[in-house]
Amino acid sequence: MADARTFIKVHDGLDEHPKIEALSDRAFRHLITLWCYCSRNLTDGFISERTWKRITNPRTARELIEVGLVTDATSSSYSPVTMGRDHSVTTARGYWMHDYLDHQRSRAEVEDLTEKRRSAGRKGGKARASSQPTSQANASASATASGKQNGSRAEQSRFSPPPPSSNEPPAPAESPANAAERETTPTGHNPARQLAATLLGIDSNDPRLDRLPDILRANNVRAPAAWLRATAQAGDLAPLIDAPPDPEPDPWAHLKPPEPIPDGTPMPEELRRVVNAHIRRPATTPTRKDTP
Repeated sequence: MADARTFIKVHDGLDEHPKIEALSDRAFRHLITLWCYCSRNLTDGFISERTWKRITNPRTARELIEVGLVTDATSSSYSPVTMGRDHSVTTARGYWMHDYLDHQRSRAEVEDLTEKRRSAGRKGGKARASSQPTSQANASASATASGKQNGSRAEQSRFSPPPPSSNEPPAPAESPANAAERETTPTGHNPARQLAATLLGIDSNDPRLDRLPDILRANNVRAPAAWLRATAQAGDLAPLIDAPPDPEPDPWAHLKPPEPIPDGTPMPEELRRVVNAHIRRPATTPTRKDTP
């Protein structure tokens, strides 16, 4: 959709213009506000005295007039007509933005552009309306053909047995290490195990290679062949295979009874006796004394 807003044009060298450099920050802001007002209200650069007093203050008004960016309409011969532009001279009291129509669009230009856009929109709407019956006919024909096709499929499905259903849940996806472990050659051997045996110069049935899947999984290996070659080249493959397996952690370690507090621990003796009395000590088998 076309943008119906109006815009002002400001070139990128505006801040270095001598007239602009002489302005204060507030006066520069009032200048931009005046330009926007003229463009939005299609005044061709004219500011009424009432609007002038509302936007500016005495100091900024004096700055804009002194540098020549604004001229008094009642005390100056300047107007868009004297500058060769088609504009009706107003007799109202106010101010002209200097050379406004040399850089911005006039009311006539904006209205002409608006009318062209409106006319183009009407033509586009008529074109869409004229093509709508054809589109509806095509949609109806497509729906009829689709209905016939669906009917023939339904007729076929009445005489064909339903596909077998399976209630088994889908198998979980394997990790890369497990996939590498399960991958086998047509002869039934694991390629990663065979490659490791070749790199180490040992038999593929060597029991030390049984730890290879655990090693690949512990190192999060996703490309076993490349990892095995790199590890063997660095001289780290043999130590990994020959290293003894890590001992299984004791799952009941946290349940073992605490040790009694040693006698040399600095704490009150009474407190030590109470704590040691409540600590479970492992049961001891009483010794049997032989009778004489």
